[in-house]
Amino acid sequence: MMERRTLIGGAMTIAAGMLASGTASAAPAGSEGGADNASMMDACIARCLDTHRKCLETAGLAARNSEHAATARLIAVLTDCAEICQATANSMLRGSKFHTIMCDVCAKACRGCEEECRRLSDTRFARCADSCHDCADSCAHMAMMSN
Repeated sequence: MMERRTLIGGAMTIAAGMLASGTASAAPAGSEGGADNASMMDACIARCLDTHRKCLETAGLAARNSEHAATARLIAVLTDCAEICQATANSMLRGSKFHTIMCDVCAKACRGCEEECRRLSDTRFARCADSCHDCADSCAHMAMMSN
């Protein structure tokens, strides 16, 4: 499991490095590449918001279900992932120059959440893992678009 401080610290380090090297995009990916980039960004936003919703629903399920031994840890991973997904969607919606950094962090958070959910043999957790997988792939692609 990736610790919240490690994830946030890593994001800050990446952001500082990208800003120092000038690789952070000054405009959202959809603003320069035409309709294709705009539709990819729209799809990424939709995946982030869907994953945000699924992670919160799954966290609620985990909170109500005492049969899972790692409930507290799992709830923390799910809620962290949900918050990061929402913040990432927000950054793309408002055209933040940091959206590619947020997408990179979101992809990493989703991969960690997917891993945690796949450890459980429950189709409801599998649906969350699938959503995290799709969001991670989409965000990883968006993060690379400005590089």
